[in-house]
Amino acid sequence: MSCRLDLLLVDDDPCERIFIEDALDEIACDYSLTAFEDGPAAIAHLRAARPDLMILDLRMPSMSGFDVLKIVRNDPGYDRMQIVMVSNSMIHADRERALAMGAQDYRVKPVSSDGYATLVHDICRLARQDTAAETRPGPLWRRRG
Repeated sequence: MSCRLDLLLVDDDPCERIFIEDALDEIACDYSLTAFEDGPAAIAHLRAARPDLMILDLRMPSMSGFDVLKIVRNDPGYDRMQIVMVSNSMIHADRERALAMGAQDYRVKPVSSDGYATLVHDICRLARQDTAAETRPGPLWRRRG
């Protein structure tokens, strides 16, 4: 699979960060990955960066993924950034809330290396769809008034 991707990964679990990076290598995705273990560090990074896509953990100790998502989606400078929320939570309300807040996708964290490869493959596909959308005007996401 071929894709060019600037990723931001926000997850407090170092093993999850390694699993995702290994899966990116496994599917031979051409990427740059910047990873942070908490929301405040990721938000600070976003002041100077414009990644194509953010992989965002839902449950983190200092700032939840919902809090990060809200901050990012309230900044019109990030209307075109894709956000995929990942979590161990299988609670349907968490998924619905993430999508209503502007995440493009919500995934339960995989339990196997094959699952991570599938997750990352799908993320690359989502990013490629965004590349095609670049020729169309307007944001990928609009805040509901």
